[in-house]
Amino acid sequence: MQKNVFFDLTRVVTQWRKLLNRKVTDTRITQAQWIALLYLQRIGEGITQRDLAWHLAIKNPTLVTLLDALAENDLIERRVSREDHRVRHLHLTEQGTTFMQEINRSTDELREALFEGIAEKDLQAALRTMEKVLENSRSLDKH
Repeated sequence: MQKNVFFDLTRVVTQWRKLLNRKVTDTRITQAQWIALLYLQRIGEGITQRDLAWHLAIKNPTLVTLLDALAENDLIERRVSREDHRVRHLHLTEQGTTFMQEINRSTDELREALFEGIAEKDLQAALRTMEKVLENSRSLDKH
């Protein structure tokens, strides 16, 4: 059973991204960009570029290009750290917050449809399991 878990999780995430991408195709940003915004919103504003790159599992130069496009669209702003001028903290702009409200409505609708017929206790058990796996993975991957 363990052999199938990550394969099946990947399939679920791929399908979720595909369905959500259809809902947001009329936006001016790419899938990679709205996923970065989603992580920024969920993890918390003020996250550093380095930490966001780690969460997205991409290299910092790739993230910089992605963030440049988001900043050009006035969806994020980079703020220089007070402690270290080399570090940039990421924040949603007012326009970025409004955009994410639209994305969140789409994700809420999709989530409801995908979880139809699944008991809340089953979702909570699955979430606890995924959180433990993520915790274990972090202990193996100190960045």
